[in-house]
Amino acid sequence: MDSIPSLLGLALRAGRLAVGEEPVGAACRGHKAYLLLLASDAADNTIRRASHFSQSAKNTICLQLPLTKAELGSGLGRTACAMAALTDVGFAAAVAQRLAPPGRRCPKRRPRRRNAGTRSIPPTRTRGSGNNSYRSQPYRLTGAERKEQTSGLAGLSRPGRDGGGFI
Repeated sequence: MDSIPSLLGLALRAGRLAVGEEPVGAACRGHKAYLLLLASDAADNTIRRASHFSQSAKNTICLQLPLTKAELGSGLGRTACAMAALTDVGFAAAVAQRLAPPGRRCPKRRPRRRNAGTRSIPPTRTRGSGNNSYRSQPYRLTGAERKEQTSGLAGLSRPGRDGGGFI
């Protein structure tokens, strides 16, 4: 169980962990929290509030850790912590994987299937390369490029051009 506090400390340093009741509530209300974690010795009122937070956010899962408030807080550089929320999917999946029993694995997330009736739109070419102002505009041929594209064998194969017939 030493890996969970260190993983949560890493998430805190990365800015992907909300610690305490108010930041966790704000993350859940903003639909940014994926996993809400509670200490094993959290108060009844804290557990009640955490369940309300996880119900208000539809994609948040509430789990109780096998760590006390002091153990959870020591991994985060605090004296005690009863409630925390992970706002990153990768960190949430890693913590859930470590909380799963040793013989059981967490299911992997499967990609959603596309509807059979939808058409995929090919990506549009953009002008230039690198950072420029034309990046978001679709690529359109200029007059010279259009003329170059239509010239050549295609232009010579038409009867009446340059007095010649078919090649």
